[in-house]
Amino acid sequence: MRVLVAGAGPAGLAFAAQSAAAGARVTVVEREQESTLPAWTASVQTRTLDALGLGGLGAFHGHRGIRVGERAWTVPGVAERRVVGGGRLVGALRDRCTRAGVTFRWDTGFEDLPEGIERTVDLVVGADGARSAVRARWADTFAPLITHGSRHRLLVRVAGTLAPQALVGLRDTPVVAWAQGDAAVVEVGDRAYQANLARRSPIELAGRVALALDGLLDAPVVSATPMGRTATVMCRQAGQGNVLLVGDAACATWDAEG
Repeated sequence: MRVLVAGAGPAGLAFAAQSAAAGARVTVVEREQESTLPAWTASVQTRTLDALGLGGLGAFHGHRGIRVGERAWTVPGVAERRVVGGGRLVGALRDRCTRAGVTFRWDTGFEDLPEGIERTVDLVVGADGARSAVRARWADTFAPLITHGSRHRLLVRVAGTLAPQALVGLRDTPVVAWAQGDAAVVEVGDRAYQANLARRSPIELAGRVALALDGLLDAPVVSATPMGRTATVMCRQAGQGNVLLVGDAACATWDAEG
């Protein structure tokens, strides 16, 4: 079986590794250079890492909770997870693909491939992110629609530098934040937003979020953008014929997180 995967992010690499291990001949095309590694940090379920043979990767959160430094919180409904740097996760998946015999073509996006490429392989996998070229080529089939999701987000800036990390605040305003540099992207579920934040002014809202993050961030919050609903890209269907969308190409909450 010949498989063409567009995109060398976690979704594409995981699909490629599993397919190659099952005996498929897999080629991955990636528009970025081989030297490019992501700077984000991910929170990944341990069972996912175990299934990919990467069980020892990342810092352990603790059972059904999340850990930042030595502090830990229990998060109801959250599976056992690990915090993994994006470069380390992608690097480990690349290594697994290479050992399985996957071929890589760097500096080559799906948009660079000729029309009709799907007729030369058995399966095309679009794993090329929220701005997927695979999805765009068959836009009439996949019918992507941008809507406002059920989550709300804002950007906060701090007076200092934050290590890449995932954070959870659990006071009266449950929030999740992805922090790096002098900024953290903060997400709040709709239920928590309606209960605690919906009728507050931007200044009050920033103060409430800062309070929820107090003790998690190593520097004080100095500014926050107005909170808005998270834009979501969803497709009418994720597969047609021998073309399949996975990861952010199929459903993305916003450009940096799927």
